[in-house]
Amino acid sequence: ILGRVPGVEGLVVAVVHSGITLAPLVGELIAQIISSGEPRISLQPYALERFGQHVPAAPGYCRLDSYGPLGYSAG
Repeated sequence: ILGRVPGVEGLVVAVVHSGITLAPLVGELIAQIISSGEPRISLQPYALERFGQHVPAAPGYCRLDSYGPLGYSAG
């Protein structure tokens, strides 16, 4: 997941599996987003929106009781 988080102003994420090998490129692209607003290449294939509509987090949304980390019942 690379890029801005919709609905959360100023939040940019970089979550990758191959952190060691991709770190220089990912760091450069994220720095471009932060400094100029857009990276030199499209990150659309890696955007958070690819997983569906963004659901803003609310206080207490991620609980440590019988619910899983996404707020869904674990049982």
